[in-house]
Formats: sequence, structure tokens, C-alpha cells
Amino acid sequence: MKRLALAIAMAWSLTGILIPPASAQDGGGLIIWSGGYRVEEGDEVNGDLIVLSGPVGVEEEGIVRGSLVAVQGDVSVAGTVAGDVIAALGQVGLGPSARVGGDVVSGVGRVHRSAGAQVGGQIQQGQGISLRFGRIFAPPTVVFGRFPFVTPFGLGGFVNLVSVVLTLAALVALALVVIALWPAQVRTVGATALSSPGPSLGLGVVVGLLAIPSLLLLVVLVCTVPLAAILLAGLIGVFLYGWTALGLVVGERVLGAARRGDLSPLWAGGLGVALLSLIAAAPCFGFLFGLGAGAWGVGATLLSRFGTRFYPAAASASPAPARRVRRRARR
Repeated sequence: MKRLALAIAMAWSLTGILIPPASAQDGGGLIIWSGGYRVEEGDEVNGDLIVLSGPVGVEEEGIVRGSLVAVQGDVSVAGTVAGDVIAALGQVGLGPSARVGGDVVSGVGRVHRSAGAQVGGQIQQGQGISLRFGRIFAPPTVVFGRFPFVTPFGLGGFVNLVSVVLTLAALVALALVVIALWPAQVRTVGATALSSPGPSLGLGVVVGLLAIPSLLLLVVLVCTVPLAAILLAGLIGVFLYGWTALGLVVGERVLGAARRGDLSPLWAGGLGVALLSLIAAAPCFGFLFGLGAGAWGVGATLLSRFGTRFYPAAASASPAPARRVRRRARR
């Protein structure tokens, strides 16, 4: 189960699939898809507790009758967990009153065990790296006590609003840096996406489908988990590069329609990335838009070799006439 949980973590981080915020398992367990979860003092989960995104906490005298699995987020246990405690992409903290009947596993982080914490199985930990990925393509769940609520854009409070604004600002800032450093290359990626939308989207989808089993394999082997983290970071980098290129195209179209074409690419890129990111953050259809646009940008980035060469739609058809002309000239 421990290796399976790690595999699910990488797949979930890559795909960002949108599904209902919370659902019950057979046997009384609970699955929380986003926003984290806290088992408060006196509360009880009659089965496994699986949280795919967000921090997880079990307070003193809180009880989980099964195993506790956190995919993206840290785990803090001060109560009782009858089964295993697994933090695939986070760290685990065990308080003095923690009682764990099975193993305690941190896939890439550390296990911090206080004096007095009881563990019935083994303790396994990674290399001290805690990976956290913001949910760009789905609204996060806001948890008040035991009841999860989903609100548009995840704006369940001032903290969530600040988080959304900072995430958007970070994406725009990264896009501005990329455009400032490689303006010609970013334009080439955007031109490739427009001239060859089919090949770009197809290649992006293929890369995603091949990357998922590759990440799963590296994680299952356990010893290659750092390689999986490097591969995942590389995929995110390619995604952001393509996202920036598409943002530049969108921004230039918008400013062109507003007859503001004299503005610099930085303004156009920042505006375009902000618009794309806001659409991708919309409920329901936003994540589908984000996945499609992301695959499109990834494919265009790879086809153009990060903007170092232009990929025309019918480049293979031009050499043939030139050869015929040469042969006729020789005759």
C-alpha cells in the first residue's frame, strides 16, 4: 500500500484531475480530494482517511480506524491511527500522544517523532524534500471542522483570496522573466502552436500519457524517487514555458484588438498569462481548459525545441520541387 500511495501521488500531481471534493468509502472511510482535513478532538473516522491535496491533522483523542494517506501535504498526528500513516509528498509529525498501529512513511520528506509517540510498525522517510503543488485547475476545498465546502475560485476566506492572488502573481512573474530572457524563442513557440495546433496538442497529450507511467515506475522502485521528482520538475518547467508562449499570443491578440499593439511583449505576456490562468481556475470547465492549453503549449515547446527552430505545418513538402528543378537544370 505504501508504494501504491506514492505512485498515486505522482500521478495526481501531474494530472490535477477534478473530481468531487469529498466522498465516502465503503466501510466508513473518507476521501478528501482537496483542501486538507482535520480530525478534531473527539471525532472519529471509521475506516481509511485519504487526502489527495492539503495538510492532514489528527488532534489528541481524534481517531482514525484505518490508515491515513496524504498525497500532497504534511501530516500531523497527536491522536490515534489504527493503520499506517503515509505522506507521499510531504512530512510527518508525531506528537507525544500519537498512537500509530502500523508503519509511518514519508515518501520524500522527514518523519519528526516526539518523545512518547508510539509506532507499531516501521518508520520510513525520504530525503527531506517536501513537494507542494498549488491546484491551478480546480477550486480548492475550504474545510470548516468536519464539513468541506467548495466555493468559486476557492475564495472561502481572506487567506484563500491571498493565496489565489499570490499564485497568479507568481505565474505572471515567471512569465515575465521567461519573456525577458528569451523573447524570440517564446515567440517561436507561440507561432508553432498557431501554425501546427494538431501536432502540438497531440504531442503534448502523448508526453503526458508517457510521463505518468514513467513517474509511477520511478516511484515504485523507491530508490529512484529523486529522479521522479526531477522528471516532474522538468515537466512543470516545460508546461510553464508553453503556458508563457500561449499567454504572449493571447495578450498580443487582446492588445491588438484594443489597438494597443505598441506595448512591449512584457505587457502582452503578463496580460495573456493572467487571462489564461484565471480561465483555468474557473470551476467545472476550468481544469479541462487548463489541461488542453497546457498540452498544446507543451507540444509546441517540444516541436520547436524550446523555440530554437520553427516547426511549419508542411515543412516536408518543400524539398521535392527543389530537387526536380536541379535535375532539369543539369539536363
